[in-house]
Amino acid sequence: MEEDASFKGNIAAIDFIVGKNFKYYIPGHGQVGSVAMPQTYRTYLAILRSKVGELYEEGLADFEMKPDVVNAVSAYEKWVGFDLRVGTRISRAYLEIEAGEFD
Repeated sequence: MEEDASFKGNIAAIDFIVGKNFKYYIPGHGQVGSVAMPQTYRTYLAILRSKVGELYEEGLADFEMKPDVVNAVSAYEKWVGFDLRVGTRISRAYLEIEAGEFD
């Protein structure tokens, strides 16, 4: 989820690789894992984007959403860099949802 990434694109990519039924999954960084590894990340992305979408519909700004979104993805708060990245991921999801209004 760097500057040129999207939630929609990441979720689609994960769905694609999971559909390949590989024995091992090798991330861009970190340890090799089973299919549970990309599925866990997909779940995190989907929960975060869904919560941002829900709060967007309620009229909240991205910075106002942070406590509710962090609560929604609290199962992942022990991930390395969670605190550093969650704010930018909320903003990215918000912008992606907002851009969808113009499609």
